[in-house]
Order: sequence, then structure tokens, then C-alpha cells
Amino acid sequence: MKSKDLTGQQFGHLTVIGRVANRNGRPMWLCQCDCGKQKEIAGKHLLNGHTISCGHIKRDRNNSIAPGYEANKVDGIAVFLLDDKRKIRTDNTTGVTGVKRVRYRNGSIHYAAAITIAGKRYHIGTYDTIEQAAKARKEAADKLIPKK
Repeated sequence: MKSKDLTGQQFGHLTVIGRVANRNGRPMWLCQCDCGKQKEIAGKHLLNGHTISCGHIKRDRNNSIAPGYEANKVDGIAVFLLDDKRKIRTDNTTGVTGVKRVRYRNGSIHYAAAITIAGKRYHIGTYDTIEQAAKARKEAADKLIPKK
């Protein structure tokens, strides 16, 4: 089946330059973004409005979601996101941030403690009780997170 020629058409911030090789059986198009970046995009994503830029729109939106976010970081770490006083996520089953319940094959239940700092995930350990895991996570946070 021959696909419609999209050359020269505008889709959001993208202008189609021309057709390139198919990928996974889908027609691909080389597009020029308003920001100057070129990117290959599936015709289907252009036509249904799924893709309207090279990605700079989403990056810009994410950077402006919380004004002051960057200013409140300490040594590049968003320490305010690691605060114990933050609301617990609704999908948290233990009631303790950074501690999850682990069921072993033999049926025993343990609690794994972990923390993510500056995009790096640290596995702290697995413990028999929630209290032990929470204490270990707190100690790790105190050790890993720089003080203001």
C-alpha cells in the first residue's frame, strides 16, 4: 500500500522534508523542527497528532512545571522530594516511603529498603520488619543526602 506524500506539510513545530526508509513496516519521514533539530518520525504519529515536535516542547514543559524546582535543589539533588513529611503515595502498601513488601518463594514476607538520589537507585537491604527497613532507609538518606 502506498502512503500519502507528506513532504512539505507542517505538523505542529515539524515540517516534513522527505521520506526515509521504512522502520518496522511503517513509513518514516525526515522532519525539521522549528528549533532546528531534524528527526525521523513515523507518518502515523504525524497524522494523528501524537508527535508535534522533536521533543523540545515536552522538555520545556517539564522544566517549567514547578517554578523554583531547580533553585531548591542542594548539590543537584531534590532533597525536598526525599522529605519524610511528604504525603505517602497512594500505591504504597507499607506506608513508608522507600520501603516495599517482598514475598519470597517460600511464602515468607520481608521488606526491601531503597532510595533514589540524583537519578541513581541505591538498594539498601532487605529486612524482616517494616521498622528495620524504615530505620535503614532513614540512616542511608542521612548519609547520602547533603545538608542545606
